[in-house]
Amino acid sequence: MQDWPSSFTAEIKSIIESQINKMPEPMRQIFLYNRFEGKTYQEIAEITGINVRNVTANIQRALAIMRIALNDYLIILIIVLLFQRYYDN
Repeated sequence: MQDWPSSFTAEIKSIIESQINKMPEPMRQIFLYNRFEGKTYQEIAEITGINVRNVTANIQRALAIMRIALNDYLIILIIVLLFQRYYDN
């Protein structure tokens, strides 16, 4: 039972990687620049040669994809955190 946090984390990481790999270009690269490299929308626009409005739209769509893919896990995470807090006290 002790191994559940690491297996849960591994499953979440797997889902995130899978969803990123399914994203069309340039959405995937824009998302990676912003979320994993910490680049601003303006920096991404300059790198990719598209306007900031398109960068914003791509990131919003990518986040929507992630929310849908991880939706079921949010409830589980909340329950786990509540139980953990209850048993820690």
